[in-house]
Amino acid sequence: MIAGLSKAVTLYLATILALTALFLTYFAFLAPVLLLEDRVSLLSITPSTSLQDNSSSSNDVDGATLRIGALGSCSRSKRDEGLNCTQATLSPTYDLSDLPSNASLLLTGPPSASPGFIAVSLGFSTIFVFLFSIISLRSKLGPKLGAALDKPFLNRGVAWLGLIGFMIGLTAFLVIRMWFGKAIDDFNSGIKSLGEDGPALVASTGNGFTMVWVGYSFLAVPLVQLQSNKSKAKKQLASKSKDAQIDYEKLHELLSQVSADRKHLEQLKAKVKARSEWHINRTLEDLQNVVRDIASFLFSAKAGQAEQDIGREVEEIILKKMPSQPAKRAKPSLNIDDEY
Repeated sequence: MIAGLSKAVTLYLATILALTALFLTYFAFLAPVLLLEDRVSLLSITPSTSLQDNSSSSNDVDGATLRIGALGSCSRSKRDEGLNCTQATLSPTYDLSDLPSNASLLLTGPPSASPGFIAVSLGFSTIFVFLFSIISLRSKLGPKLGAALDKPFLNRGVAWLGLIGFMIGLTAFLVIRMWFGKAIDDFNSGIKSLGEDGPALVASTGNGFTMVWVGYSFLAVPLVQLQSNKSKAKKQLASKSKDAQIDYEKLHELLSQVSADRKHLEQLKAKVKARSEWHINRTLEDLQNVVRDIASFLFSAKAGQAEQDIGREVEEIILKKMPSQPAKRAKPSLNIDDEY
């Protein structure tokens, strides 16, 4: 059970964290204009007397509320009214009409290019999470598709895609956070400088940044895991290369042995051929000796004239068709080790 739980955590935890990070980042980026208008924002201006002289914060204060996000803002003039949101755009214009005139001048917006960079990073991150989920679950997709998704260059490309999206998005949100932090300090300092005559408002950082930091922390987990998989793939490739080198050396040794065996076989064939030639020559020599013995008998004094004539004819017929007596050679040996 523990082994199964460990395998499930390794297989599914990073994927779940990646999906959670993606949703949190989308919520922080789209709020409050498109969703969660009364709950999530990057900067909030709410009614409060905490900045007034000799006063503490009060929840009974009624006044204007402004919630600013990456794509626009939502505002209302009183607590019991609904929020009116601007149109979502990558070059947002914040509606500050519900704020008092002496307060709206104290607030400035972030660089207009920041939402565009965040949108680009979310595009990269979305593709990364989708591909990472498929790669993580490749064992469930069959042997062919699993083998195709296990290639090192694919893991490397997905890791770079996720890293680019991570760095662009995190940098853009950090720029917005520093800009809004400066705007919050300037706004609250301006309200304090107005004293009791100033509007009962206070600016604070929204919970959208908390969602962003949590989301990017979760997104770092699959990036680290994919980097770890890439390192393992490199080690496996190095191991395979080493094994291939060892196999090459074994193959070289085998080829050398085959070459030696071939040379040995050629020597054996040469010796067998020499031995065969020796036996043939020896047989011819024995046959010639027999013919000469017959001819000598026929030419002897004991034989008659007719027998001597037959002997001459036999000598002329047989000896002319047979080769001359070969030179005597030593009997060749079949011991291969003499020369090998």
